[in-house]
Amino acid sequence: MWISNINVRQFRNYNKLQIDFNKGYNLIYGNNGQGKTNLLEAIYLLGLVKGFRSLSDNQLIQNDLDYYYIKGSINYDENDIENELAKSNIDNNINKVLEIGYKKNEAKQLKVDKIQINRVADFIGQAKIVVILNQDNEYIIGSPSNKRQYIDITLSLSDDEYLTLLQKYNKVLKNRNISLKKGGKEFEIWNMQLIEYGSMITVLRNKFLKYINPLINTYYFGINQNIQNFKLVYQTQLSDANLNDIESVKEQYNIQLKRFRDVEINKGNTLVGIHRDNINFYLGDKELKYFASQGQIKAAALSLKLAMINYIEKSTKLKTIILLDDVLLDLDEAKREAFLRQISEHQVFYTTTHLYGMKPLFDNASIYHVENGNIKIE
Repeated sequence: MWISNINVRQFRNYNKLQIDFNKGYNLIYGNNGQGKTNLLEAIYLLGLVKGFRSLSDNQLIQNDLDYYYIKGSINYDENDIENELAKSNIDNNINKVLEIGYKKNEAKQLKVDKIQINRVADFIGQAKIVVILNQDNEYIIGSPSNKRQYIDITLSLSDDEYLTLLQKYNKVLKNRNISLKKGGKEFEIWNMQLIEYGSMITVLRNKFLKYINPLINTYYFGINQNIQNFKLVYQTQLSDANLNDIESVKEQYNIQLKRFRDVEINKGNTLVGIHRDNINFYLGDKELKYFASQGQIKAAALSLKLAMINYIEKSTKLKTIILLDDVLLDLDEAKREAFLRQISEHQVFYTTTHLYGMKPLFDNASIYHVENGNIKIE
């Protein structure tokens, strides 16, 4: 899939923008603070409903105004032909129109082909969009919550069931924690649902991580030409469970909840569940975050994102749209070319402060110059 155009109103430093895009490479350049990343974020919202930076919706509205609006046209092509909906749209020459409207302190308004979408879960993933950032290093060296975010974004774009389960789990977790803080035994009424949703999520996470484990090593070698084995280890609180078997997972969650019951009452917080999961990354037998160079961490993070793209496309039979926010400058020429070969058949948006050395990497790219919220096609 690819996005052919976008219409933006009052979003960050864009007051009014309507622009067409290239099906292949789109090279966006300009000085810092001019709006390059804001354009990527507007595109990203069409896939995930929220931005990739830690900004509230109110902060995404242009200064002194009270709403923003984003509309994009999503198209399918021969790369999406195995997806039944995409094939139907191709045969009938139909694109998909996505709209997001937000008025200050009100709920977002979401539409697909002019039809109001009431559940955010039904909108997320209508466009398969992956952003690659320098901050992705946090997936390797950051907190467990950073690593769970990587899993959750990938599976939410790949599997409608996963996002619904995650939302249900988080609601149960919130209610259980409220009950724990109040004291008494009422919190135990949430145990069954916590185990049910958590077990299903654990099995899906394990399936995903088993699939990408050999992939990340292949991608890592392709980028870094390092023969050391790059792998991940999924850490749960269920050391005795068969993570492929949901009944085994449920049984172990039940055992752990009983084991930690008194501690949870004392702490007033749920200490058992998927919200405590972690992933550790290794090069050979050494944990990567404790000894790796910046270059090795960068290559590992890029490998993770390539595995994300692979899994989404395998699961949905749809090509992803890829956003790159100035992520190639600290790679040498060989690594840049190796990485770009992996995404050469996708629609790609790349931001940079200058064009020097970039044009040869992006054959037949459309070039956009961004200055103070205005975009000029060159």
